[in-house]
Amino acid sequence: MRWMGWGLLLLGSAWPVSADAQIWVITRGEPIDDLAEARERVAAALAEEGNVADPQRMTALFEERISSPPTFVTQRQINEWATQSRNALHSLARADYDTAREELLRAQRLSQRAAEELNREADRAREVLDTCLYMVRALIETGDEARAISQARECRRAVPQVQPSRFRHTPEVRAILERIEAEETGEVGNLRVDSIPPGCRVRLNGIEVGRTPFSMADLALGEYRVQVECGEERGRVHRVRLDGLLTTLEVDTVFERETHSRPVFVDDNDRAEAHAARLARLLGVSVYMVEAAGAGRFR
Repeated sequence: MRWMGWGLLLLGSAWPVSADAQIWVITRGEPIDDLAEARERVAAALAEEGNVADPQRMTALFEERISSPPTFVTQRQINEWATQSRNALHSLARADYDTAREELLRAQRLSQRAAEELNREADRAREVLDTCLYMVRALIETGDEARAISQARECRRAVPQVQPSRFRHTPEVRAILERIEAEETGEVGNLRVDSIPPGCRVRLNGIEVGRTPFSMADLALGEYRVQVECGEERGRVHRVRLDGLLTTLEVDTVFERETHSRPVFVDDNDRAEAHAARLARLLGVSVYMVEAAGAGRFR
């Protein structure tokens, strides 16, 4: 494997420089042997030709426009989340709505931040949906039906294709869910996911929903976290916003496997040039590739 340093020539005007100045981004590859020194020499050489942008800023841009690593959740965090969910249900049973809301908001902070991880297991995905619906119950029982309906819609979007536990919810909560499912408001979108190669698992907010080429209709509008996985490794997270009609996501799984935003590197393979072009297109930049040829040497 050969490690690649990357210089990116930005085409936009995000930095206050002259019109003909070149802006280079040196992303940080894994330092092995003396290649870290070579990387610094590359950065210095390119800086003489233009302005070197902040790699952290480009990392944020990469993860915003392309994909980000899946969220890591510890077992302790999962246990705490489950405790908060149970405590909230007990508080609802006592009509202690203030305490229930506090516990639910704490639980939802994790389920919103790490949806793709919590929802990977079917039983836990159902628990995520149940916990979300406890907030619907709290809103109904405190007289805020409009917010309860809005919350129920968010619950269905956050945990698609999963049914809530049969005996954990009041008739009022179940009635709102049935009402939402029966309504035909037209506020839905369609998603298509293609991959290279095809036949890979597709996860929507962590839930496995099919294999590529994959299509799903009548999804609630909003943002979804999509992962495409050809092996056992967790896929990078693509944030896809459905605004109506058809939204298409194309994922090159080799590019996914060999490109990392923390840090970024591309190894040597016959698709390296295509991957560079794809990265440039997604980021809106031109790519200047610098190959680390050995200890302290680059070309």
